[in-house]
Amino acid sequence: LGLEGYFVTVTGHSKGGNKAKYITILDDSVDRCLSFDGQGFSDEFVEWYKVRILLRSSRIENHNAEQDYVHLLLNDVGTSVYYRGRDYGKGDFLKNHCPNAFLLPDGQGGLHMERSCHGQTQALYWLGKFVREYLRSLTRKKKLDLLDLLGKEAGKLADGEPREALLLTFLEEQHREMAGDLVDY
Repeated sequence: LGLEGYFVTVTGHSKGGNKAKYITILDDSVDRCLSFDGQGFSDEFVEWYKVRILLRSSRIENHNAEQDYVHLLLNDVGTSVYYRGRDYGKGDFLKNHCPNAFLLPDGQGGLHMERSCHGQTQALYWLGKFVREYLRSLTRKKKLDLLDLLGKEAGKLADGEPREALLLTFLEEQHREMAGDLVDY
């Protein structure tokens, strides 16, 4: 690759953070990975690449805003550091995933990052655990269908559609079984 003699760092936010971790696991030329609120990997991926993950995960640093909800998805690898971030609250919950959620005003017109003294919030820790366990209970097809639907709905919410629209989507005839499975779980 022509990278001999260079120290290679890969980085990214969200899906880019996940891709940075992915390339770090699979490519020996990467020396360091800085992932910002990047989601983890499926159980199948972790099982398939467990040896590579063991060999390479010490090169991966996960930098997560304590109120972010994307980094809790699936199985993470590497070490994690949490930062106090802007908590946009219930009305603007999706903004907790924006890259600027890491940046806090310093009171003098500037911005800074501040490590969290308590790590990930308990509510998000338990939500992540619930999501991972629920996904493990589904067949592959149901898991893919649910993730596809949630991805589309998150995009709509990010585009400004009201939160209540997500509930209405689950009440539609074609999604009622999925909603029932989730409630039953």
